[in-house]
Amino acid sequence: GGGGGGGGVNEKKKKEKNREAVAEKSVVRLYVEHAMRKSVAMVTTISANPCHLQGYQVIRPYNASTGVTQFRKSLEKAAQNLSSLLHVPADLLTRHVRLSPANAEAGVEYDDTCHGWVEATAPRVAPLAAPAPVSLDDLGIHEGHAWYRAEVTLDDRAVETSSLYVEHASDFVSIYANGCYITTLCPLGNAIDTESKDQHLGTQTSETQDHPREAKESLSTVLRRALRPGRNVFAFRVEIWGHGAFEMPTGGLVNSGLALPALSPRGKKGLCGAAHVSGIPFENWRVRGKLGGEVVADRRYHATDTISLEAKTRKVDGGSSGTGARQGAIALEGAGEKTPMLPLTLTRGAVVWYEASFSGTDLPNRDSLHAPLSLWLSGKNVCATIFLNQQPQPIGRWLSDDEWLHRGTWANPTREMWSYANPDCTPLPMRDLQEKENVLRIVFKDMSSHFDEEPGRVDEVFIALNDDNLTMGTAGDRKTVRAPHISLRDRLSLLC
Repeated sequence: GGGGGGGGVNEKKKKEKNREAVAEKSVVRLYVEHAMRKSVAMVTTISANPCHLQGYQVIRPYNASTGVTQFRKSLEKAAQNLSSLLHVPADLLTRHVRLSPANAEAGVEYDDTCHGWVEATAPRVAPLAAPAPVSLDDLGIHEGHAWYRAEVTLDDRAVETSSLYVEHASDFVSIYANGCYITTLCPLGNAIDTESKDQHLGTQTSETQDHPREAKESLSTVLRRALRPGRNVFAFRVEIWGHGAFEMPTGGLVNSGLALPALSPRGKKGLCGAAHVSGIPFENWRVRGKLGGEVVADRRYHATDTISLEAKTRKVDGGSSGTGARQGAIALEGAGEKTPMLPLTLTRGAVVWYEASFSGTDLPNRDSLHAPLSLWLSGKNVCATIFLNQQPQPIGRWLSDDEWLHRGTWANPTREMWSYANPDCTPLPMRDLQEKENVLRIVFKDMSSHFDEEPGRVDEVFIALNDDNLTMGTAGDRKTVRAPHISLRDRLSLLC
């Protein structure tokens, strides 16, 4: 009798455990996003048994044949509180900023034998052949930035002549001689030739209303002022803006001396071919990939240069050789109306890291909202590469305007060639944003020419909600507007 009683107790416990297991399985946790462009949220479920969705009204009862139940919920109350939930401070990226220049590589005494630098002189095809640089692709560098350095020994006649020639250059090339910035060109595979009379190469002074030819110095004059008899050190800051996805013709245009843009997957990036100053070839070519300050594969930084900062104009010096600027980065805390961070004016040839720290708590709450964000930039004569939270790969790149893109090529490049969306807008990868501390690192590069009145300038740096196209109106009166794409995140319990 005692054994039978014990069996009854065990059976009762088993039934209780089964009921608990069934109860656990009958509650399903759901994660739902509702587009806030609609006033009503609709949810359709398919289940084996009738179910109930907490907080939702049943509009189509459970169908035993199909297992379908439909629910609805008004979003009007949530929409009323939306504006406060979506606030992004306008000064978010100017509150805590550090500025660090990164063009020490242009200096005369820079040590290009340190870690990361490699020999970049092409093998001679003949015993008397002049030294020539190797393209970045042949060195295994297929994207991003790189620095070339080379030397040339000149006599008085060569200094007076002051002509520069590089047979092939791509994509964007900034030129420094003895630590002095000369100019930036966008050859896209054409030659750099200061003696060329072809207006498309952009090495001559622009003859426009804003830049009358007689009022501006020629590139040869600017170059002559930087050169001296004896040893001269040249630096070339090169940026690759990508290889084409499709095969395209290579070579040059017949009887023109012009090269086709290096857009083919086989197109050579960087510098290659004959390279000389006043007919005297360069020697001791050296190359290093990436800029100073970029995160390399092992998450370390290349070293950065010095900085000087003028409080009123926020003018950042490029740190050329012998400037005597103080070492390290400058931290600017609490930038705003009292200490305006922007506009940020670069000196000619400057490369400057703009490092903005901000908290994820100042952004829309990602637990309750899906609100894509974008970085917005504006300025002139500037190119930028954007990094987020110590990631070695950039999240985007920016070209400030089309004008400097036309300098150095016969082609007619535009910003839209590299961007399908608004060229001033870079979507932020939401998965890479941290809940607390975030660091947005933007490297701004001056792209001004020898005849520009002003160097590069950054006018705006801010984060805003990402806009999408939205079609509104009736069939007879439709129009497309830009509106934020926002979804309400709802955690639900489905009881079956």
